[in-house]
Amino acid sequence: MDAMLAYPALHPHAFRWMHVPFGALLDRYFLDPRLKDFLSVLTGYLSDDPRTLTVFAMAPIFGYYFDGGYYPAGGSQALADALAGVIRSHGGEIRLRTAVQRIVVDKGRAAGVVSGDGRLDRAAAIVSNADARRTFLDLVGREHLPPDFTRRVDDIRPSTSAFVVFLGVDYVPDVEPITMLAAGGRRLGIAIPSKVDPSLAPRGHSSVSLITLMPPIAGGAWKRKTPGYAAKKRSLGDALIAEAEQALPGLRGHIVYRQEGSPATFARYAWTTGGAIYGAGVGQWQPPIKSPVEGLVLAGAGVFPGAGVEAVVISGTLAADSICPVTREQPARTPVTVELSGIDANATRCSFAPGSWASIPRSRSIWKLPRRRMLRIALCLHRADETLWPPSRPRTASLALSAQAEAPPHPAGFTPSPTCQSPRMGVR
Repeated sequence: MDAMLAYPALHPHAFRWMHVPFGALLDRYFLDPRLKDFLSVLTGYLSDDPRTLTVFAMAPIFGYYFDGGYYPAGGSQALADALAGVIRSHGGEIRLRTAVQRIVVDKGRAAGVVSGDGRLDRAAAIVSNADARRTFLDLVGREHLPPDFTRRVDDIRPSTSAFVVFLGVDYVPDVEPITMLAAGGRRLGIAIPSKVDPSLAPRGHSSVSLITLMPPIAGGAWKRKTPGYAAKKRSLGDALIAEAEQALPGLRGHIVYRQEGSPATFARYAWTTGGAIYGAGVGQWQPPIKSPVEGLVLAGAGVFPGAGVEAVVISGTLAADSICPVTREQPARTPVTVELSGIDANATRCSFAPGSWASIPRSRSIWKLPRRRMLRIALCLHRADETLWPPSRPRTASLALSAQAEAPPHPAGFTPSPTCQSPRMGVR
């Protein structure tokens, strides 16, 4: 909190511009329209409409310019396979091609899910990474939600959608792994991930992806059951291939594999409204990870911290943290009474037994308590070799603490920060 309050004084330039439209920043410092277009290329990572983006929204994206981008070896599927492996190794089951028809709510609490085939699976906790509208309005039902919350969900407008063409070609194009084109009144991204990860294509071949963004209204118009859907999808795919030939001459003659994905494809597989690929539109309300229905938590691009692989992983971690205290089995608690002296008022860790650590959350209120008062503090314990003391402002104190281990020991040498501790940590 102190750092947040100090931010305007420490970074006045960033604070002054953070809520200004990104386009206004470009107009202030640049004159050449081509240069401004170049600096706007990355806006497609957030929206199809650059005018909706602020400097605050765009600033993190420029990490691509400064630090470059990274690609998971084996493609994005490698991430899903790694997660699936962890689930199965812990006795979990993954059901593919299994749509969820309904989330069962019993006495205000999520109690299970009903699959499309009518199967009911009961659970102590449920995680939904469908978007908020699909989760609450389609799966939960308005009758189980507070009226004010339902209105806010109703008001969520989806973000941009996209159309993508996946190609396998029998040559290696002499271009960079990512090329951005402005053609035919739209922007087209050309990605050749096999130039970064050769395992994605046979020798002498390449994997090529063509992607263009679509505004929410256009995305919502794509319906898989509409007559002519397949022909419409094929036609737009042909148009993108023709545009891509500006950078990849003769591309059409090298295609050995082709598959298109429309906004309806994204809606089908990601359970998003209108096939939105970035969750809610820019600047809109995001529901909290903990929903009004007890036992139901959210993950994905529709909640904090938003869209993108890294952000969605963070949302999944936060969802898991919110479930853990509800579902995990608590280890047996072993009271330990210790004497501490010479404690720094800002200390976050202190040794309490040979070879062990006790991590104490930052809390000034601890040090305002009378000396030798018994405190009940939930401590996260683990092994370590040294005792770390913040060197500033030493303060003498003698406190008798009744400590209870609320989590099993961490691996040797691992020192968690206060933000990694059990949600139950704190003065009892």
